[in-house]
Amino acid sequence: MTVLGRFVARRCLQAVPLLFVVSTLVFLLIHAAPGGPLAIYLANPSVRPADIERLRRALGLDRPLWQQYWTWLWAFAQGDWGYSFSDGRPVAARIVERLPATM
Repeated sequence: MTVLGRFVARRCLQAVPLLFVVSTLVFLLIHAAPGGPLAIYLANPSVRPADIERLRRALGLDRPLWQQYWTWLWAFAQGDWGYSFSDGRPVAARIVERLPATM
């Protein structure tokens, strides 16, 4: 393996724990925010409490935090990045369509 190849491999291996720590912190911050992940719905007066509870169950927010995080991490690792709250499209599709401008 070339020097460049070893360097890239080492950096990729170093990135794994960093990404794990960052994703854990972001996950916990989202849940620590007032209203949690459903805050946008709580602020809408036309959304009934029964609808909020149904959403909470549908999104798995009624489970313990560690189960929510593990479920999210497992799905993310398999390429299931969920759906956008803004337009309902798959997040992966939104990233792919914006990737050329980012590159």
